[in-house]
Amino acid sequence: MKQCRRLLTLFFVWTLICIPAALAEEVPELLHQQVDAQAGSVSYPQLTGMADAVAQQQANAAILDAGQVEERITRLQSLSADSVGLTQTYEALLAGDVLSVAFSAQGALRDSGFTHLWSTVNLDLITGEPITLADLFMDETAARQAIMDYMDQQVAPTLSAHLEAGQLSPLPNTFALSEVGITFYYDLDRFTTLSGKAGKVTLLYAELQDLLKLGEGTILARLGVESALTLDASSVEKIHGAVEAGQLPGIPAVVGEPLTDLIARYPLRLDPDYFPGGVFFYPEDDAFRGAYVLTNELMVADSWEHNIVQGIRTDRANFFGLCTDVTTQEAWRAVLGEPDASVTLGDDDAYAYYLDVGVSDYYNIGNRQLRLHADANGILQSIFITQ
Repeated sequence: MKQCRRLLTLFFVWTLICIPAALAEEVPELLHQQVDAQAGSVSYPQLTGMADAVAQQQANAAILDAGQVEERITRLQSLSADSVGLTQTYEALLAGDVLSVAFSAQGALRDSGFTHLWSTVNLDLITGEPITLADLFMDETAARQAIMDYMDQQVAPTLSAHLEAGQLSPLPNTFALSEVGITFYYDLDRFTTLSGKAGKVTLLYAELQDLLKLGEGTILARLGVESALTLDASSVEKIHGAVEAGQLPGIPAVVGEPLTDLIARYPLRLDPDYFPGGVFFYPEDDAFRGAYVLTNELMVADSWEHNIVQGIRTDRANFFGLCTDVTTQEAWRAVLGEPDASVTLGDDDAYAYYLDVGVSDYYNIGNRQLRLHADANGILQSIFITQ
């Protein structure tokens, strides 16, 4: 009898050890894969850790197919070192059981000339089915029209007349999801940036909130979009963490990084603008639409080589519930507390700093500073993270 009890005890202990391990294996993860050659590289992600091995295999096959990975690798290995070359990179979001991957392929994809191509894959890992716009919006037809209206009113006026192509309509079918919004990717012959790449346009969830299909079990709810748009006590830790890291969600710049590194990744759309004590830079990538990179106005030998990113400003954000054009100063003070400093900007100062007349609240967080600027009506217009 004692031996039986001992066996049962051992079995119980072994079960406690094995269950967490088994559960850990069932949490999907993305593994970075890369093939290098003398003419460039091809990168792509692959899923691991899914409970259903068949579903995982099918999802990985869909990723490879969307990125034309095998064809890209074959093409890469056929190119010489002195050719235009070929590079494929990706951005991926895996939020629980929702996967979204956007591939960027550039170089000698088809012939010896340079070209650039976007491709995407969006998967519901529960059903194994592709995610469509109908899964994201209450009324897909109405959403498409609203998005095109947004493109015409908000995006088209910002495009340079020097672009080789800037045809935003109709809405492309190639899209990807991120923590902050939905990005639509265009073909090169429809939207070409000044640097010769195919264009893209990101709409924030806050800009689409009335159209989104939210609620328990929906794709966007599983992505955490509802909580990301809600400013409450749970937002504080997330906001503080982002400020200390020197990053604003959805904007691929980091406070403190070398300015030249950022410009190498994202060429400038416009010449820099000066403000008292500093300079605004405008990278051309759509992630920076309505956003600016700040540095001081000092140059060494007519070069920005020694400058760093001293700050990031955005006039378009859903920053863990801090939503531009929506959140009130009263609301953010109720959650974040009273600011460490508050400064009123009149007409002259507002003009000099490219801001609306209003009030800026400053919060010191770690080695960084968060600045929230409200207009005269007390509505959030701009968010800054600076060092």
